[in-house]
Amino acid sequence: MNRAKAARIDEFYTLFPDVELELQHYGNFFEGKVVYCCCDNPKWSSFCKYFCANFQKLKIRRFICSWMPEGESSAQWAEYDVISQKYVYHNISAGNGCFDCPECICLMNMADVVVTNPPFSRTLDFIELLIAKEKKFVIVCNRNTIVTKKVFPLLLNRKVRIGFGFKGNTACFIIPPSLYGHYSNDVVRHEKNIVRFRDVTWLTNFEIEVPSNKIQLHRKYSQHKYKKYDEYDAINVDKLSDIPYDYDGVMGVPITILDKFDYNSFELLGLDRFMPLNKSGRRFTIKGKEKYARVLIQKRKHE
Repeated sequence: MNRAKAARIDEFYTLFPDVELELQHYGNFFEGKVVYCCCDNPKWSSFCKYFCANFQKLKIRRFICSWMPEGESSAQWAEYDVISQKYVYHNISAGNGCFDCPECICLMNMADVVVTNPPFSRTLDFIELLIAKEKKFVIVCNRNTIVTKKVFPLLLNRKVRIGFGFKGNTACFIIPPSLYGHYSNDVVRHEKNIVRFRDVTWLTNFEIEVPSNKIQLHRKYSQHKYKKYDEYDAINVDKLSDIPYDYDGVMGVPITILDKFDYNSFELLGLDRFMPLNKSGRRFTIKGKEKYARVLIQKRKHE
C-alpha cells in the first residue's frame, strides 16, 4: 500500500460487502441529507451501488457522485434519479474530475455528507479539505494516515473517530486491468483483479459509538522487562497483550490500540513524536534504537 502511494497508484475499489458492513451503522446520519461520493464511478463503485440500493430506506434527499476519467474522454459527475432508478450524467468542464478541481469543489459545497475511498496518495489533502469545508464524512484510509501530524490531533480531541473497521484491519480491493500482475502472490487473492492490504480502516467525524476492545491484562510489571525510552519517561510495550495490569505510569504501546480504543480503561495522551516534552520530534528510542510508532496511554484511576 505504501508503494502504491509512492507511485500514485490510486485505482482501488472497495468491495460491496465491506461497504455494507460499515455503513449499516450510520443509517440515521443520512436521513434528509445530500450524500456525495467524490471519487466514485457509478459503473464500478460499491459506494454508489450501496446508496442507490438503499436510497429510500436511508431517506436520502439527493445522491451525487463524480470521478476522474478512466478510459473516457472527459471527467463526469452524476445524480441518481430515484424515480427512473437511473443516473443523470453531466460532463465536468472546470477541472479534471479530481476531488479538489473547481467543479467538484462546487459539488462538495452542495453536499452534507461525503462518503468514499479517496486516492491513497492524497488522503491527507482530502481530509484537510473535508475539515476546511466542515463536511461530515465516512472514508477509507490507511491506518498510518491516522498517526500523522494533520490527523492524530483530531483523533486525540475526538473530532474524528476510527470506524467499526474491516475484519482484522484487512481489506480487499478490486483493481483495474492495467494493474493485473503488478502485485506479488501474497497480495493477490484467488481472482487476479482483487488485492488484499493490511492496516486499512475507516475514519469518520460522526459521533458514533464503536464498542471498545476490552484488553485482558495478565502481565505483571518488572523493571527488567519493561524498558524506558531514552528521551521520555514512559515504558515501552511491544504488544497490547503485554500491557502490565499493575503499572500506573505512562506507557508507549502499538498504534493498533486505537482500533476500538477503550476510553473507560485508558487515557489517550498522545503520539510519541508529537508529545510536548519530546524535543527531538522523532519516534522514541531505547539505547539509541528507534521503536515503531507508539501511542502514549495511561490507565485511568477509578474510585
